[in-house]
Amino acid sequence: MKGSIATLGNGSVIAVYIRQKKFRSKPHNILILNLAVSDLGISIFGYPFCTASGYAGYWLFGDTVCQLYAFMCYTLSMSSLNTLVVIAGFRYISLCHPQYAYRLTHHVTAFSLIGVWVYSLLWTVPPLVGWSSYTYELFGTSCSIKWTVENTSEMSYVVGSCLFCYLLHLLLLGFFYYKHGILGIFHYTVNDHDKFIGNDFFSQMCFLMVILFMVAWTPYTVSSFWSVLVEEIPLAAATYPTMFAKSSCVFNPIIYAIAHKK
Repeated sequence: MKGSIATLGNGSVIAVYIRQKKFRSKPHNILILNLAVSDLGISIFGYPFCTASGYAGYWLFGDTVCQLYAFMCYTLSMSSLNTLVVIAGFRYISLCHPQYAYRLTHHVTAFSLIGVWVYSLLWTVPPLVGWSSYTYELFGTSCSIKWTVENTSEMSYVVGSCLFCYLLHLLLLGFFYYKHGILGIFHYTVNDHDKFIGNDFFSQMCFLMVILFMVAWTPYTVSSFWSVLVEEIPLAAATYPTMFAKSSCVFNPIIYAIAHKK
């Protein structure tokens, strides 16, 4: 069910972007498109394989597909989180340093998206070539990074992932939206009302997407780091965070739909 909702929802967002020129004219909407593409990829690559394997009680598709599945899901999830950081950065520049807002052109946005995907691949390709690895998750119906560590190399990758693929993003997002909120309070005037309302609503929409993404992925990050500290974690602590994390791609289309009505 969640996979169908995510596929239809994100597919609809992409269709709206392609069909309506006014959406293509704004650089920040390209970032929203990238977010929808990443979420659509998760719903296409993530849900069918783990759902079928979940019904069977074991991974159905062999080691090669396991590697590809884990790589794709990790890359697309990283792309989503990186894109949320870029969106927050764009909003921060627009409000806190408006004298530079004119530089946020389509070309800058395109280079930012290249950075989004390159940074994602910098962390998702290494497990394919020997720095850690992709393997079956504890409950055996899905695949991901090998979070249980057996040597220094695996330890360094897991710690690096937690620091530079989650905590760093969390700090940047917190900084951007904190600054945005402070300036939104103290720099608001009556003459700015109409412009402020439009900008503020878009910022609120982006902030909500960030909150929901963090709500979805924080339990998974905690359980992953937990597995580094102990030899074995409870099955429920490995199963439910993984299932909940993939639901993040369902949230954003719902937020888009509400925003579009506004």
